[in-house]
Amino acid sequence: MPRNNSSKGSAFERDICRKLSLWFSEGQRDDIFWRTAGSGARGTVRGKAGKTTYGAYGDIQAVDPAGEPLMRCFTFELKKGYPRATITDAIDTIQQGKKLLEFVQFVLQAKRSQALAKSHSWAVIHKRDNKHTTITMPYCQPWADILKDCRYRTVIHLKFKLHGHEPEKLNVMQCRLEDFLRLCSPSMIKELAAQ
Repeated sequence: MPRNNSSKGSAFERDICRKLSLWFSEGQRDDIFWRTAGSGARGTVRGKAGKTTYGAYGDIQAVDPAGEPLMRCFTFELKKGYPRATITDAIDTIQQGKKLLEFVQFVLQAKRSQALAKSHSWAVIHKRDNKHTTITMPYCQPWADILKDCRYRTVIHLKFKLHGHEPEKLNVMQCRLEDFLRLCSPSMIKELAAQ
């Protein structure tokens, strides 16, 4: 059985875009954000050639200028399925050769997209079957402060080794997406984007 069904993934991406639109517009609109064409492939390919591509990074883009503050703050990668990709894998799994944990691969993909987009931060939104949707982001300000009282929050230090490189460490935090949207207001995002 495939780990991720593309039709389910597409439906998940559409649902997340609508959810973010409603949250960011405080319930007024569901059409501010939409799926990036080709899941950001065009931006990635052009980025390798040193070219920038407006609105073409990660899995979500602002299709209305009202959504630009969120895009300045985050570059999103969306993942549906992948039942074995969990943040807790980083605690007890031993890396075998060049193969990185799926969860670490998600984070590195998001970081690469963020670097190309030049956004403030990256985020991975992941939904395993029959589980809550989670959001993972760097453990840094302002996110650490915004989520400090979040009941369902995990902070972890990822350790991994890319082939031919020294071992790397990355501090990340994860919570339920619904908690992030409850604790982080659109006005906070707009204020951060304006800095």
